[in-house]
Amino acid sequence: MSPAFSSWSDFFAMGGYAFFVWLAVAMTVAPL
Repeated sequence: MSPAFSSWSDFFAMGGYAFFVWLAVAMTVAPL
């Protein structure tokens, strides 16, 4: 099983879309 990202910084950066990705995650989890 190989990691999809080479490092944690790459994982959190999401290729430059980190803000939109984590915002969507927050909007999905918040109502729960």
